[in-house]
Amino acid sequence: MSETKSSIAPATPTHLDSNGRLNIDIPCANCGYNLRGFVADGTCGECGHDVSDSLGADRLVFSCPRWLRSMMTGFNWVLVGFVLEVIAVVVALMTLPSSRRTWDEIDLLTWAIPVPAGLIGFIGCWKWTSPEPDSPSEIENSLRRFARLAAVIAVVLIVGAGPCYFFHQRLGDTLASMGGVILFPGAFAALLYARWIARRLPDAKLAAHIMLMIWMYGTFVVITALLWSMAPRYLDSLGPSVLLFGLYLSTGSIIATILWIIFSVCLGVWAFMLLLRFRFLLHRIVSVVAQ
Repeated sequence: MSETKSSIAPATPTHLDSNGRLNIDIPCANCGYNLRGFVADGTCGECGHDVSDSLGADRLVFSCPRWLRSMMTGFNWVLVGFVLEVIAVVVALMTLPSSRRTWDEIDLLTWAIPVPAGLIGFIGCWKWTSPEPDSPSEIENSLRRFARLAAVIAVVLIVGAGPCYFFHQRLGDTLASMGGVILFPGAFAALLYARWIARRLPDAKLAAHIMLMIWMYGTFVVITALLWSMAPRYLDSLGPSVLLFGLYLSTGSIIATILWIIFSVCLGVWAFMLLLRFRFLLHRIVSVVAQ
């Protein structure tokens, strides 16, 4: 969504020095160049974009400091949860049955990390999507609420699936699957919310990269679901560590499986880099507001 001039508000006097120049760090909405020292009605010294376009009333630098700190704390929790989830995936894919371990023990091992990781991610999502005081955007609020609702339902189902494995494995599988399915639209809502926040940093490149991530993530989900749906059904009873084997059987090609692994790793690394970039910019805004 593009912004109009009607949504642009001039910098307040507290953000200007005696010469009418910006005295806080505000990135250019077009190129990210620091506009400190520029006049509010001037142009960016890097790309020539109007400075006023970077001073919109919806910019995070003008938001409630307490809300920004809460969002920053939540984002840190999300980052920790993401790292733990990656570790959980690695454990699930590399854990193989042996004469010393049963499939039930392997399932318990692969649940030992995802459950706390999911809880940490849920806490982070809840704090990161906390309601902004006097937020005028219905779209932003809708995305935030949906991401929260999906996170609550998914966590309840996935965490509840753990104990079910001990007395009714099929019920545990069903609950975990339902939680995973609900997570997908929730993740899309969270990514769209992140894109909205990125536009308010403002950082047009980050917002564009998040939009590309949304498409790549959707492609990954669809491809994985299709491949796994073609795998033999008896693999469902062997635990999560047979995912690669199932993909190999469904494609009949080790090359396709390797390409899937490479795509998964690249997507994960890129997502982590975007998270770090997002955190850096958000931390900079919080630091500016705290001045």
